[in-house]
Amino acid sequence: MKTRAGVGFFTVAAAFLSAGARNSIGMVAAGHQANTDGLGPQLRRHSHGLVDGSRRLQSGPSLVFQINPSGSSNVRELIVFNDKLYFSATDGSSNEKLWQYDGAGNPSPVAGSIAAGPVDLVVFQNKLHFFANDAVGIRFWKYDGTNAPNIVATPSSFVGEQKYPVYNNNLILAIGNALWQYDGTNAPTEIAGSSAGNHIAVFNNKLYFPRYDGTLRRELHMYDGSSVSVAFDINLNGDAGPVNLIVFNGKLFFEANDGTGIALWEYNGINPPSKVAGFPSSGVTNFYGGGWIVFKNKLTMWGGTSNSQLWQYNDLSPPSQVSFAGSYPQYFTVYNDKLYFQARDATGDYELWVYDGVNTPTIVADINTSGSSFPGWTAVFNSKLYFAANIGSPTTSLPELMVYSTTTPAPTPAPTPAPAPAPVPAPTPGSTPNPAPTPVPTTTPTGCSYTDVVRGWASDIAFSVRHLIFG
Repeated sequence: MKTRAGVGFFTVAAAFLSAGARNSIGMVAAGHQANTDGLGPQLRRHSHGLVDGSRRLQSGPSLVFQINPSGSSNVRELIVFNDKLYFSATDGSSNEKLWQYDGAGNPSPVAGSIAAGPVDLVVFQNKLHFFANDAVGIRFWKYDGTNAPNIVATPSSFVGEQKYPVYNNNLILAIGNALWQYDGTNAPTEIAGSSAGNHIAVFNNKLYFPRYDGTLRRELHMYDGSSVSVAFDINLNGDAGPVNLIVFNGKLFFEANDGTGIALWEYNGINPPSKVAGFPSSGVTNFYGGGWIVFKNKLTMWGGTSNSQLWQYNDLSPPSQVSFAGSYPQYFTVYNDKLYFQARDATGDYELWVYDGVNTPTIVADINTSGSSFPGWTAVFNSKLYFAANIGSPTTSLPELMVYSTTTPAPTPAPTPAPAPAPVPAPTPGSTPNPAPTPVPTTTPTGCSYTDVVRGWASDIAFSVRHLIFG
């Protein structure tokens, strides 16, 4: 009975400490929120992971931190710069601003940043550049990671949602439906006007991009560092609309319409572009969706009816469709040798999917159980996949900052066994053996029995538990 009583004391203490640990962990994650786990009933349901300070022990995608405690944080434009994750978000007190996250504490706004609504974040010459508004209007900014962002130029407009390449040591920008180049120091200068300005690619030391030719026909143009010219007139009677330019296996691939339908085209830098046989016409070009990607030495893209299917091409065999239960794949990102993307499931909701290149793609998690989470703006940071998604809370209808990890922690090394004791040498003939050790007395102190000792322990434990619970 005494043994069971002692175990009971320890059980109560362990339960109390476990509950206290859970509450303190929740409060750390919650920051300034008052509820015990800091998430609320809806956010808690979509957490998909255990909170450990500001980190999560991943079993699925989880909320990093709700930046706006009373509404939507509208997280977007994720990018890694100087060992931190940067993005656009709002805490509810102002418009979207530039935020940073080091992977350990809670995200924080960049000090001194007055620019609102930063978009098109890009790293160039070890500085973070972006477009954003201030009291005057649209500005092009740069940030060194320490001092407050400063203004580079005041453009008339910008295209948005672009991936800007570097060509001839200059950053190529889409500003005011024209292409510009920026050397990192001086104000940007214009390369070509009347350009759609999106889906730009560098191939064979030339810059390729779609541009109107003056008759409202967009064709494939090129810039060689000194002048702009039509690379190829693919559609002689209309708008070719080349988009989704990407370099793969020493060739330039893109989507265009020659008047007979939209198809996949390839250009080897010598012969005129040609259609890739076996790629189905989508019937519509997709200007956005994050662009195509090369995954496991295959060009991975959307295609088919209304770009609703996932296709791959290795430049040897005809393109092949990757069959899966979803549709409309887009926003491709490679993480831990797997392809992650947004796609629509059988119920019509857009969620996060994963494909290993061999098996059928599957949904990572139903992040928003009441609708679409629309995962996008992905970035790999600190060996984890970060992205923006709608978690489906009544208080937030726009994207929040999410994290997902498939990295398995390194196993704890087994303890090194203690060395075996040295053998006792045999006595030398004629010598006196070592005397036997003096036995330890087995008597208890005068006036104190073993029962008294156990009762003392039990009393001490009970006092400690009462002190932990009642203070």
